[in-house]
Amino acid sequence: MESDKLNELNRQINEIKKRILLAEGQKTANAAEWQKQNRINCDTISSLKKDIKEQTVRACRLRNPLHRPVVIKETTGESRRAQSCTPTLIVGKATYPVGAKNADDAIFLTDLKITESRKQMDLLRHRFKSRQQHFSKLVEKYRGLLANKEAQNQNMGEKPPETLEEDANRKLVCQLENEIHRTNVQWMEAEHIRKKYRSIEASLMTDAERFERSLRELEASLSDQKAEIERLQQVHNEAVEMRDAAKVILQRQEQQANLSQKTRERQALDFRKQVEARKLELERIGRKLFAETKTLVHQDSVGSSSGDQHTAKTENGEEEPVSQLESVTSDMESLFKQLMEASGATSPFEVFERFSAQKESAARLNYLRKAAEAEKANLEAEREALSSELEASKFSDVKESEVNQEVIEQIKNSIASKEQDRKLDTDEAGKSMGVLKYLKERICEMIFKVQEVDESNIDVPERKLHVSVAELPNFLAHTAEDEDMIEILKLKIKRCQELSKSEDVPPFEIPKLDIVDEEEEELYNAEQPKSPSIQEGEKPQPMPVCYYNLFAGRAQRAAGTSSSSPEQAPAAVATTDDDNEVPSRNFLKRQSVLIVDSKSRRKPFRPTPGGRRK
Repeated sequence: MESDKLNELNRQINEIKKRILLAEGQKTANAAEWQKQNRINCDTISSLKKDIKEQTVRACRLRNPLHRPVVIKETTGESRRAQSCTPTLIVGKATYPVGAKNADDAIFLTDLKITESRKQMDLLRHRFKSRQQHFSKLVEKYRGLLANKEAQNQNMGEKPPETLEEDANRKLVCQLENEIHRTNVQWMEAEHIRKKYRSIEASLMTDAERFERSLRELEASLSDQKAEIERLQQVHNEAVEMRDAAKVILQRQEQQANLSQKTRERQALDFRKQVEARKLELERIGRKLFAETKTLVHQDSVGSSSGDQHTAKTENGEEEPVSQLESVTSDMESLFKQLMEASGATSPFEVFERFSAQKESAARLNYLRKAAEAEKANLEAEREALSSELEASKFSDVKESEVNQEVIEQIKNSIASKEQDRKLDTDEAGKSMGVLKYLKERICEMIFKVQEVDESNIDVPERKLHVSVAELPNFLAHTAEDEDMIEILKLKIKRCQELSKSEDVPPFEIPKLDIVDEEEEELYNAEQPKSPSIQEGEKPQPMPVCYYNLFAGRAQRAAGTSSSSPEQAPAAVATTDDDNEVPSRNFLKRQSVLIVDSKSRRKPFRPTPGGRRK
């Protein structure tokens, strides 16, 4: 309720603010209109003042034409341009002035002439200005005399002043008249402004009255709305109270209805019990009645058959008196009559039918009660089974969700571990590819170096390779496979060995550069290498270890020893150089190889193989 009140008050405040803003906008518009009208009035007043001044001057001329001449200044023409001596270019022969012997004298004489001409020009300007001033004075006098003449003609025979006092009096009268006229004009202006301000004040007063009336209307509407809100609040409170009272009344009525239902059920139960008791009583009476009647009929039939109608035997075989039998018979008849009256029957057969129908209905009711109780028991059992199944399903859902969460967490962990392993494998593969690329580049460089020694075409029948010397760089860069490169390198090394082979040097064993098969590669991957791995950012070795044997073989062939390590080669070379003073054939071959290597280094850049195509 408080939030609704606050919302309503905020809405009313916003409406009042909007109306105030509209009033301010109207006020601004009225102020702008007033300023515009005031500006128009000011322009009109200024124009009227100018007209009044002109009329006043004209009246003064007419009244005092002799002593109030009007001087009209004529607009001067454009100022003359300053005359200056402009230098001239003399082409060809120049004639000097009279008395000049050379150029300096001519320049000096020309300056003197220019100075004299300037003095004369200044004098002429002075004379022209003085004459122009004199001429302007004469024009003013002429116009004054002409104005006096016109004033005399327009004054209808008014005589000019004869004395100074008369002239002063006329001037004073003219001044007073001008002052009176100016005062009248000011009074008229003030009156006009006063009227205008009164009209503006009246319009503002009307606006104020309208705004005040609108504010009063708004206040009245606000008060009405507040009263309406209060009335609605009261109605709401009354409705809430009535609702609460109705709830209480309904609860009471419900309680009373429940109590009355319970009492009715109790009464119905009591009535059922009474009915059952009456039924049992009726059945008992009926059984007793029918049993007595049966026994009496049997005794009568026995008595009639024996011929003794006034005697009868009891169950014990003892005979009772006739009076006692009659009394019992009368009692039974009275009871049977009461039974007929109670059952509403008119004949014994109808009583029998009713009792048999009641018996059948009782049996039917017992059967229905038993069936309802059995159905109720079945439904109760089914409800218990369903509730237990529901609880079990809830428990199983919770357990299944927990199991699913655990499985999801395990899957996520396995995915994260697989992703990390994949990233590590990718990094390792990148490093391996970099090493392989580096090895391939080094192999290509070695092939190019060996190609400088043996510049011949490549022919490998086992691999079906036939590559010319011109096509070798392109083949290595784009087409060659790893096995092709290894075969080419082996072929080139073999040819180099054949070229450098001598009688005293044993044949060099070609290193096994075959590519490892898949089974050997699996075995190699299974066995971890003992050498330290290349760290990230560290430059790999320039060539594999097996390639050092090539250079070791060269050193051996050059030294004539059987050293197998590259470190022993320089020492062997040194011994041969020391021992043999005369260069041998091996030394010359080695020098030629070094020269070829140096030439190959100085040759232009060869493109390295950028990629491998398979």
